[in-house]
Amino acid sequence: MISERQANRRLTPPLTACSGLVFIFAVSAGLIPSVQDGTTFPAPACDPAELTNRVGSYDFDGDLDELFDNHPLWQDHPTPGVINDAVFEQRNGRLEFEVPSASRAASEAWRTWRVPMSSSSSWKIQADVTVPAAWTGGEEENQIGVGLWVGKPGGTTVYEIDFSAMANGSRFVLAQNIQDRHGGDPNYVGSPIPIETASISMEIMYCADDRSLSIYYDGGTRVDTQPVDVAGIFDWDIGPVFHVGMIGFAEGPAATADFPYLDNWEVFTRW
Repeated sequence: MISERQANRRLTPPLTACSGLVFIFAVSAGLIPSVQDGTTFPAPACDPAELTNRVGSYDFDGDLDELFDNHPLWQDHPTPGVINDAVFEQRNGRLEFEVPSASRAASEAWRTWRVPMSSSSSWKIQADVTVPAAWTGGEEENQIGVGLWVGKPGGTTVYEIDFSAMANGSRFVLAQNIQDRHGGDPNYVGSPIPIETASISMEIMYCADDRSLSIYYDGGTRVDTQPVDVAGIFDWDIGPVFHVGMIGFAEGPAATADFPYLDNWEVFTRW
């Protein structure tokens, strides 16, 4: 069952830890299955393994504000139904997601890499993410997680990869596109992929050859691929650059210990 707060922000169904089901969700263009089963969009024209020119990195052991901003548009116009008390705190050589108090609404924190990414050349961002094993129990619909996102400057559309833990003990990786980040429901949600471990690596790649965004985890397992022009199920009306960054989110629980966290942020291009 999807809670009211889940419907308001992120469409993520509860899974059992051993679930192997492929979920299909309704989106504006109809019933679109995840590309994980190969029936929607094929693999992108670019290979993420070929994007080896590292142009940026951060190990969360320096001046965070020198490299990452709070997203200015979203910071100035908070999302309806979202409590803005969640924060990213840099400590212990990593970026920890902290939620001071439990809430029936969603709590979120966002950080934006200060260097915009070109839409005329291919690139990828990647990071290591962890949601500690302690995040089990509580109300059935409680959820907490961290992830990466890409969006349009001056707009509210984002495409993101989330690594989430549910109260029932399940963990999953999920891709979704949110057309209106100011309180709108996702207009595309991929199939949740069950994860057994507390830590994974994740990537978002933009391929300029076919103007697509792809999501990967653990060194190359593809989660989703979506063209972001008229060839896809949504058209971003792509400009010259994208914004990229990190997200933390919680629906229900406080996070005052055993913080979900990110580490080893890296940015790569082809040349």
